[in-house]
Formats: sequence, structure tokens, C-alpha cells
Amino acid sequence: MSQISTKHRTVLFRRWMAIICCLIINMAYLVY
Repeated sequence: MSQISTKHRTVLFRRWMAIICCLIINMAYLVY
């Protein structure tokens, strides 16, 4: 259970990081 929850949490964390990076890149393009 702990390994599965930890793995799932890591996947969600990476997904959120990717989304945030995309948003930052889009904001940079809009600014410049």
C-alpha cells in the first residue's frame, strides 16, 4: 500500500510540475 501510494503521489507531483512549467512558458511567451 505504501509503495503504491508513494508511486502514485510521485506521478501526480511530476504531472503538476509539468503543467506548472507549461504555464510559466506560456506566460513568458505572452510577456515577450
